[in-house]
Amino acid sequence: MWRSRVAVSLAAIAIALQATTLYGGVNQWTTHGPPEGIHTNGLAVDPADPHTIYAASESGIFKSVDGGASWQALAPGNVSFADVTCLAVDPTQPTTVYAGKRTGEFLRSHDGGTQWENREIDSGALPISIAVDAGTGAIYVGTQWDNFSNPVYRSTDGGTTWGGTAIGGGSGYALLADSLNQTVMVGTDYAESTGFYLYPYGGDVARTLDSGASWSFAPDDLGSPVLALAKDSQGSVYYAGTANGALYRSFNRGANWALLATLPGSVGSFLALAVDPSAPSVLYAATGRGVLRSSDAGASWRSFNAGMSTRDVRALVIDATGQILHVGTDQGV
Repeated sequence: MWRSRVAVSLAAIAIALQATTLYGGVNQWTTHGPPEGIHTNGLAVDPADPHTIYAASESGIFKSVDGGASWQALAPGNVSFADVTCLAVDPTQPTTVYAGKRTGEFLRSHDGGTQWENREIDSGALPISIAVDAGTGAIYVGTQWDNFSNPVYRSTDGGTTWGGTAIGGGSGYALLADSLNQTVMVGTDYAESTGFYLYPYGGDVARTLDSGASWSFAPDDLGSPVLALAKDSQGSVYYAGTANGALYRSFNRGANWALLATLPGSVGSFLALAVDPSAPSVLYAATGRGVLRSSDAGASWRSFNAGMSTRDVRALVIDATGQILHVGTDQGV
C-alpha cells in the first residue's frame, strides 16, 4: 500500500525563513532532530509554542521543547510505541497529543506526552493521517482499510470511542479539518465518478460539511491518489497534491478542483504541502526529490534545498509564526 511504501526514516530539519530566527542562515537548511536512523512518520508543532515539536516514528515518539536543538524519547509506560504512523497536536488544547499505530490503535496524551492511553479504532484499519476540528473538537483518522469501504473514522469524545464515516472506497491518505468553513476533507485513491481505487489508477478529494454524516466527491477524477492537502490561513484557497505530481486548487471549499501545476517526472509526488501563514502566496512541498517552494500560490516551483544533504523529504510543517519550516527526510541528525 502507498503509505506503507513511503514510510521512511525521517529527521526533523529546520530552516530560517526570516533573519530574526536563530536556526540558521536565511534559505539555508540546518539539521536537527531525533537520533540518527529513526524511522519517523510524522511531525507536529504546538500551535501555542513554536519551540515544542513532536516526531512520530516506528520506534517511538520524540519531543523537543527548544525548537529541535535537543530531543527526548517519550516514555510510553504501559503503551507500546512501536509502529506509530501519524500524530497531531490538538489546536484547542496544545498539551493534548494524538497518534495512530499500524495495529489500528489510537494513542492519546493530555500532558504533553508524559502519560499515554491506548484506544482501539478498529483492528482492521491502519491509521495514516489525523486531523482535529478546532470548532467541534472531533478527531478524524484516515486509514487504509482492508475492504476499502471506510477510510475515515471519527471520535467526538477525545478518542475514547470511534465510528466509521463510510465514503464508498479508497484510503484516507491526507486529512484537512477547516473549522473556519466547517469543512473536513480527505485525499483518497478512490474517485466516485470512475470507481477507481488502489494506487495508481485514480484519486479524488472527498469532503463533508456535516461532521462526517455525509460525503461528496469532486465531479472529476484527479487522476492519481491525493497524498497532500493544505489551505491558506483565511480558508479561501485549498490545494491538493497527487502521487503523479499534479497540484490542484479550489476556491469553493473543495466542490471543484482545477489543475494548477505539474511537477517534472523526475521530481515525483507531492507528499506534503504547507502554506506560509504569514504569506499565503508562498507554498512549500515535500517530494521524493527534496523541498520545493512556490512564491506565486503554486503556479510555479523551484528547488529549495540549500544545505540539505538528502533529497528524500516526506513530511513538513510550518510553525504558527511562519518563521520556521520543519521537514522530515530519510536522514537522521
